[in-house]
Amino acid sequence: VAPADSCATHDVPAAALETAHLCKDLGLLTIPGEGRTLCVREAVEEGEHLLLERPALVAASKDALLDRAVQLLQAKQEALEPACHYVPDDCADSDLLLRRVRELVTSHSFDFLDGGNVAIFRLLGVINHACAGSEEANCCFSVPFDAAAVAEDTSVALVALRPLAAKEALRMSYL
Repeated sequence: VAPADSCATHDVPAAALETAHLCKDLGLLTIPGEGRTLCVREAVEEGEHLLLERPALVAASKDALLDRAVQLLQAKQEALEPACHYVPDDCADSDLLLRRVRELVTSHSFDFLDGGNVAIFRLLGVINHACAGSEEANCCFSVPFDAAAVAEDTSVALVALRPLAAKEALRMSYL
């Protein structure tokens, strides 16, 4: 695995900022063998908010989320960028689109223990995985205590679990 400081960062797509507010300077980083992830571009202290993001899509189940994602991506392919960057250009093949969106929902959606909602986030969905409790985990979700359920108007915060160095890739446990 290449160290993050040898990898170039790219700007977060402006469209992703429709549902997100960056609290710190974040970028997209491609790590050979791992793919794309968010990274911090400047050093960050433990406990600092990195971003606030509302879900791009929310549903009561993964099947319902899949249906909503297919409809959204048929209308506008880049609607879930950068989390979903591999939907084929030719969405006319509905079987291929369904397979690709099923992969997206399986690998980039989050189940919340708040009544069963499942959500896809445009930026949080790009963060690479770290095993729960491992030294690799350097950030986590923070959901408002007063939120009855994560909904499309609920902002979820991403918080640094420890001090982060500039250009450090963000990793969190998906559990």
